[in-house]
Amino acid sequence: WLNDIKDNYSKDENLYVFKNIFFDDEDQRTNFKKFQKVRVIEVVPFVYGHTYYGTPFYLKIQGEGGEIGYVRYDKTKRGVQSKLVHYYTKNPISDKWSEEIKLLIKNEKIKMGMTSEQVNVSWGKPNKVNKSIGSWGVHEQWIYRGHYLYFENGILTSLQTK
Repeated sequence: WLNDIKDNYSKDENLYVFKNIFFDDEDQRTNFKKFQKVRVIEVVPFVYGHTYYGTPFYLKIQGEGGEIGYVRYDKTKRGVQSKLVHYYTKNPISDKWSEEIKLLIKNEKIKMGMTSEQVNVSWGKPNKVNKSIGSWGVHEQWIYRGHYLYFENGILTSLQTK
């Protein structure tokens, strides 16, 4: 299941999976979507493709309709495998969640009362988390660019925007 596959190096916020890692002059846009189920059909070492941003290899993927694309397999700053930034190994959207919550997540939206897991799937990992633990329970502040989300015991209770 694809996750954050945006081109983070341009102003374009469209979802981005490489069409072809062997030719720079080709339009690289594909029609893959966030949360789309795909299968890995090949692992391509970086020596055969681009070496942008320290990518050790690419995953050649195929959608259920037969479309082909390439997703970077990235590393963290310490050289350890990232926490599956571009894809999930199991469906991130639980069958137990309501249809309303599923639709919000697919549209990258949030609302009060969502769990921290649901917000994480919808918006991704926050830039920073501040956590307080007391006799009242656990209070967390998640910071995204320009947004502050507040959770009480794992439930989104308020939102502040710059």
